[in-house]
Amino acid sequence: MKKENYDDIKAMFDSDGVTLPETLFKENMVGKIKENTGNPASSVQAFRPKRKIAAILSSAAVLALIVTAVAVSSKSEKPPVSGDVTVQATASETENETGLSLFQAQTTTAPTEETNDESGLKSFKSEDEFIKFLKSKITDSQKTTVGAVGNVFNYEYASDEMNAAPIAPGSAANNTGTADGAIPKGEAGSKTNTQVDGVDEADIIKNDGRYIYVITDDIHLSVIDTAEMKSVFTVNLEPINGGTNYTASAIYLTENRLIVLGTQFKKSEETESTEHSENDIAVSGDVAYSIGYCPPFYPGSRDETVIRIFDVSDKNSITQVTAFTQDGYYQNSRLVDGYAYIISNYCLYNTESLEKNAVPSVNGEKVSCDCLYAGENLNNYTYQTVVSGFSVNESSPTVSKLSVVGSTDTVYCTSNTLYLLSRTRADDSEDTAVYSFSLKDGKIEKKATGSVPGYTDNNYSVDEKDGYLRLATTDYNDRNGQDISSLYVLDEKLDIVGTLTDIAHDEQIKSARFIGNIAYIVTFRNTDPLFAVDLSDPKNPKILGKVKLPGFSEYLHPIGENLLVGIGYDGSDRDADYQSLKIALFDISDPLNPTVKDGVAYKNTSSTVLDNPKSFIMGESGSDFYLPVVKEKEIHDANGDWYKALYTSCYLHLSAENGKLSVLATYTVPKVEDNFHYTPTGAYIGDNFYIVFGNTIYRFTISDGKFTKKALL
Repeated sequence: MKKENYDDIKAMFDSDGVTLPETLFKENMVGKIKENTGNPASSVQAFRPKRKIAAILSSAAVLALIVTAVAVSSKSEKPPVSGDVTVQATASETENETGLSLFQAQTTTAPTEETNDESGLKSFKSEDEFIKFLKSKITDSQKTTVGAVGNVFNYEYASDEMNAAPIAPGSAANNTGTADGAIPKGEAGSKTNTQVDGVDEADIIKNDGRYIYVITDDIHLSVIDTAEMKSVFTVNLEPINGGTNYTASAIYLTENRLIVLGTQFKKSEETESTEHSENDIAVSGDVAYSIGYCPPFYPGSRDETVIRIFDVSDKNSITQVTAFTQDGYYQNSRLVDGYAYIISNYCLYNTESLEKNAVPSVNGEKVSCDCLYAGENLNNYTYQTVVSGFSVNESSPTVSKLSVVGSTDTVYCTSNTLYLLSRTRADDSEDTAVYSFSLKDGKIEKKATGSVPGYTDNNYSVDEKDGYLRLATTDYNDRNGQDISSLYVLDEKLDIVGTLTDIAHDEQIKSARFIGNIAYIVTFRNTDPLFAVDLSDPKNPKILGKVKLPGFSEYLHPIGENLLVGIGYDGSDRDADYQSLKIALFDISDPLNPTVKDGVAYKNTSSTVLDNPKSFIMGESGSDFYLPVVKEKEIHDANGDWYKALYTSCYLHLSAENGKLSVLATYTVPKVEDNFHYTPTGAYIGDNFYIVFGNTIYRFTISDGKFTKKALL
């Protein structure tokens, strides 16, 4: 990257009142970054949307974000499009599920020599050989971070009371997952919004039809008896094994087990004896990093995932069954048939101590040499992913563990197959490497590898049906500055067998939903086209129909058999309005002619559903749903100048019955001081809706939204 681009970035933040460490711009660091031979302004442009967030971060956070943007300019050799593939690792770009590393299944017999199997993964016969391999590669590697690239009608806006306002009128099955491990007794209750049937996903709130289990303030675990509206169990989740700075991330709930996942700063001789200031710079390959603030902006071998299992069969005596750690910070997980699969991202921030840190550990035991793997031609050898699999019902679970060098961005999982997707930088565009693994009883075995051009928006851009993997991707070409939106179909060997490219010319894919043999894809440049793509012939995907509307949808959810709700941003025929929440209802009964059935837009309103689809709650009837929203109201002084902003946090209960969007009720959190620090977390049980907000739980009547009671956690 050229030095002028550094100056542009620095000036950008100076204008926002953000002070950056001058050390970052020293000439010796700038000289380590390769110049961009494609689009000189691409790094600045990719970084520009993050100004608002960066303006409120510390200089350490800004430093990490700048490194992410700068490294977009690095280039590496392009891998093959399908079949066997080499993996190029990428450092973490934070939007959704980023920064995960690719891993290889555990084998039963240690290899007798260093080999590359059909997947292109290298295996090792000893830890020494693995360490020697890392040392040689880290010395010569280039460290690359891939950055985010990213029929019209008018709306009537809803009133401040959040009553729905119509916009304009306009046999697929709902494959939304409602995983098991849910409600052993009590009344009907909401479930975590998951992608695939039978595959549970971790969330900060769960319920069993009477009791609500929730994480608050990142460290508090509470169990609330909703019948009595009181907390029956509350604990501060402390670090274990001498760790510090613990943060809880998410939970799982089965019939009698509660699994709590989090990250802590690990204790080690190295971290105790090493001191750094905020301006210290560490260099790895061609990129410099600040090492003064490792977590959370540059996490690595200093972090470890904490797995706790509680017995919740007796609510009067909840006890911790076991707790253990896994090297690397918590990134993702899945729960299938009582077996948990935990993924953590492990980074060797100090490459001078590889003898001590090269091989990660789970539950105090190192990953065995026959379970250490690496792809070929990686351009980042300091990242590994550690993966563990274990039964959540055992008091002392047997843990399978493995690790692979490389990084991944997206996780998609069915009941028997795990897919890991990794964005790789190649020449003037990006590719996505795909790895598939079979799952059974906590063990993971490699199946196949492949690659497709472009990158996926999130896990909802991936789907499997009848042995075929379907992926919706956007490929950004640095050379001509254009986006290419495409859909690819891969067979069980992950070879590409079907291709549909340039779905919408020079537009990015913003959301996707696969329903049976139809893929619904939203692209965006100025307006929001919804495309219906026929996948009944995997080798010949084709567009059936489309409909356009202003703005774009970030999340799509099937409602009943013939409706699809899109949640995103409003806009005009020129651009999106990122301050206005849009809810659109599509009629997809005829994929040849999808139409906009109804919709509503709210000004100065946001929803966590846009970033976290798990906060979307499907109603019991199948035609209603709940959305968490936060509405901002600006207050001005006597001169008309901005004084402060007030925030209203609530859940909207909406119905799509008969193709008409309507607000059934609004559950609004009572005014509290500094409520903008929190976003509402909700669940319904029986006739009541519950919102956890800060350290308080509020109860509302579902039918009319009436607030009835609250309790401290």
